[in-house]
Amino acid sequence: MCGIAGIISKPNNADINISKLVNEMLELISHRGRGELGIKTGNNYSLGCYRLPVLTNGGEQPVSNELKSIFAVLNGEIYNYNELIDSLKLKHTIKGDCDTVILPHLYEEGELSLRKLSGMYALCVHDTVSNETVLMRDLIGIKPLYIFENNFFIAFASEKKAFSYLNHGKVSEVMPGELLRLKHGLITSRANIVKPWNKSLVKGNYQSVDYTGLRDEITNSLIQQLPSEWPVAVLCSGGIDSVILTYLAKKYHKHNVQAYVIGNENSADVKAARLACHHLDVNLKEIRISMEEIIKVLPEVIYHVESFESNLIRNSILSYLVFREIRKDGFRVAICGEGADELFAGYGDFRLLSSIIEKQKFMKLLLDDLFKTQLQRVDRTSMAFNVETRVPFLDDNVIEYACNIPIEKKCGKDFGRWLSKLPLRHAFANTQIPTEILLRQKETFSSGAGLGDLSMVGGPIEKIAQSRISSNEFISMQSKYPVIDIKTYEQALYLSEYLKYFFVPEDYRPPVVATVELSCLSGFETEK
Repeated sequence: MCGIAGIISKPNNADINISKLVNEMLELISHRGRGELGIKTGNNYSLGCYRLPVLTNGGEQPVSNELKSIFAVLNGEIYNYNELIDSLKLKHTIKGDCDTVILPHLYEEGELSLRKLSGMYALCVHDTVSNETVLMRDLIGIKPLYIFENNFFIAFASEKKAFSYLNHGKVSEVMPGELLRLKHGLITSRANIVKPWNKSLVKGNYQSVDYTGLRDEITNSLIQQLPSEWPVAVLCSGGIDSVILTYLAKKYHKHNVQAYVIGNENSADVKAARLACHHLDVNLKEIRISMEEIIKVLPEVIYHVESFESNLIRNSILSYLVFREIRKDGFRVAICGEGADELFAGYGDFRLLSSIIEKQKFMKLLLDDLFKTQLQRVDRTSMAFNVETRVPFLDDNVIEYACNIPIEKKCGKDFGRWLSKLPLRHAFANTQIPTEILLRQKETFSSGAGLGDLSMVGGPIEKIAQSRISSNEFISMQSKYPVIDIKTYEQALYLSEYLKYFFVPEDYRPPVVATVELSCLSGFETEK
């Protein structure tokens, strides 16, 4: 895991010192690494990386092929690199034992593709002979990748803030599952892989769910993503998905497993996490919070998360405080349950949608936008503290399996009550996971932590925002940014902080998010 950046010059590069620019870009995202800076520069290219070492043996970037004609940088992890490296060794001399080293050789063999790689990644490969460049991002967008283009060059980086010193250009995002090819710094093609939820979600191919098969897929994903050399932190809110990962990590990891929960002492998440970790014999660290601390870290969170979206910022504040504690305790790798709600109909919104078609459409929208909601939150708040966070529910095989389960089998009446994420509950019913956890309803991050609904009009954040944003400023922002539809002072406060560092994208569209709290729906326990 790391921060990557680079520049590919166009023919009219005007003798710009691209190596200096790349160094400046990397300094702006140096928080993503732990001091291991590497840059490779040629006549018309410069690639660099601030690396967060997870493997202690090797892993320096950029990497090259034998002839040093093809170079690559990678942010993320390619989980199937061992099987790929075994086949490549038959034809190539490969130095080092990390996932990045396979990229130049896959490119040489014409096998660098989204279907070939399994993992979470954003990468660049540059061929100095043909002047071709490839940029790629994983299927669902777990790892970020942005591009900046002007008349002289095209730049790429892990975060938008890396472009702060670049002028007169346009910033855009490499989309999840997208592969870009460039020639002499000019984009020649953009190909996007067909997502599993677009192929299978509409009808579902599994008429009866093989719960053992689902458990095996999740277990294999978790085992594959456990770090071989380090203890691991697990974000355990006491919900079914995070407890599943805590259970599996404890069962299969050969090093220490430490669980973390954030919330007030008697909050629902804290009590559930205590219960689960006691049953699983996992040490639990409880992180307390206050409104004073939330407001104090707000500017830092907005800077790191690179967003003004209210739902995203509220959740990111809590994530930020959790990862800060995880870093203090010395962990390099964390595991979290992101993606389970989107794949297995975990939100209260699914309860209110009346038809299967409506539920299917909502699930597709959530999955389409996951890269700019929960995944953006997890990546930015963890990397702010040099913590690599892995998301086993978003393994390609787990996604495929989940998308083939009909949505009517994911939520509904079961276990004597209306429940979401039914496949997960059935798949892990006969394990050490307590019955209370198997039957626990989904709660939002803030409610589960004991803070209530932070979005409510008249709530604590709204009141603080009203003290910081004048009515004239509020009206001015509404007028200047009509596309954002600013309705609360909370939104205006987040936007004002965001504008200190970034611009609102010209093609801005609000992401699709879940808004309904299941525990607030009357009769959800006894629906007939």
